[in-house]
Amino acid sequence: MNQEAEFGSYGENFLREYIQRAEKDLRELEGADPSEDKELLRIALNGDRGPDQQRIAEIGLDLVATLLRKNNDYGSSAWSNPFLIPYMNPKDGILCRASDKVARIASLALRPAEVKESLRDTIKDLAGYCLLWLGAPDAD
Repeated sequence: MNQEAEFGSYGENFLREYIQRAEKDLRELEGADPSEDKELLRIALNGDRGPDQQRIAEIGLDLVATLLRKNNDYGSSAWSNPFLIPYMNPKDGILCRASDKVARIASLALRPAEVKESLRDTIKDLAGYCLLWLGAPDAD
């Protein structure tokens, strides 16, 4: 089996397991108080929880700010049925986009990029799709 095929299988399994854990975590957090989360974020950003948590908070905030800007540019297209595949539900559309990013990461691990999109940018896009998937309204 070649490296790309092997990584593809691993990546699909990893993504599936990650999504299952995220769904479980989301169900557990549904009753959480958002003001507690905001306070935790404020404290972490201030550095009061140490440099590691400050960095995590900064990266998370940057990711959310990027998603908000892209949502302003694109509208809520991620949470709509894809135009070219209207029978696909939004969450499956997000997973399809995320799988493209996983394939891109695998490709970048095997050879230099020809298109100017860094590994960091690709991972940031993948993280954004994960957040969009978690926030997407459930299909009726």
